[in-house]
Amino acid sequence: EPWAMGDALIAASMIRLLPDYELACSERWHPVIRAVFGDIPIRLSVADARYATRSRGNAFEEGSEDTQSHASVEIFSIRGDPRDYRLARKLYPGARIHMSGWIPFLLWHAPFLDSIYRACHLKVINRYDLWGRLLNVNRADYECLFFHSDTIPIQNHRVLVHVGAQWKSKQYPFVVDLIQELSASGFAVRTASAPGETVPAGLDDVEPLIDEGLIQAMCDADFVITNDSGPLHLAAILGLPVFAISRVSNLDYWGPPGGFPIGSKSMPHGYAPPHDYGSDEPGDDWPSAKHVMSIIRKHISL
Repeated sequence: EPWAMGDALIAASMIRLLPDYELACSERWHPVIRAVFGDIPIRLSVADARYATRSRGNAFEEGSEDTQSHASVEIFSIRGDPRDYRLARKLYPGARIHMSGWIPFLLWHAPFLDSIYRACHLKVINRYDLWGRLLNVNRADYECLFFHSDTIPIQNHRVLVHVGAQWKSKQYPFVVDLIQELSASGFAVRTASAPGETVPAGLDDVEPLIDEGLIQAMCDADFVITNDSGPLHLAAILGLPVFAISRVSNLDYWGPPGGFPIGSKSMPHGYAPPHDYGSDEPGDDWPSAKHVMSIIRKHISL
């Protein structure tokens, strides 16, 4: 799983149940995975790929080919991406590859075929469930990680708002207004993003938090608010209540079990994203801060 932090965390939530398996992912995510599953010795190896970053590097230049035969190794992947297949072949020559996700990958790149999912005639398969099916992990064994109550108990009146995302098209633009709404409701609001990440205009005192620091900040809060991003999955896997605000991502596909999704009216319902998914334009049709706050109020117990 050479892609983003959220993708690696989803895979890690399965691997923790499978001691004979190893997770090959970007080395950038090893510290946060170890911090989350510190009591469980998850085996990690490196699968870095520039094509899986914002730079979108050349897939044919990825990885150093191993000269050893890995005929006894089995590889599992849910993305259905030929680039991942080729990387696996290069890193583990001779290995047997089990890859699912071909349909989501095809529909992602051929959205005109996605109409049956977009119209909700067929339901998308969530990425956690894709991993569970491929690895034969019982749903109950990974869903137990997540917060499932419909009501969030409020104890210290603290909220963490993580404002970062890989693309501006995935960053909630009305976060300043949302912070004002939360403050007016009596919450102390802490904001965070990854170091060096571009944040929405008008924000002050955004803390650059990753790994253990981010985990601690999340655990100190009554609930967490994120975009569709890696911190969404981090908070969810920690068993914390998390609200995810999305415009360009279908949270039925990308989101974790047990979260509180808040989608715009134009949030996609199939596998294919809108044309501006990977852009640095925030776009429009986001839910207002008042609307987001009204949903939060339905789920908090003061």
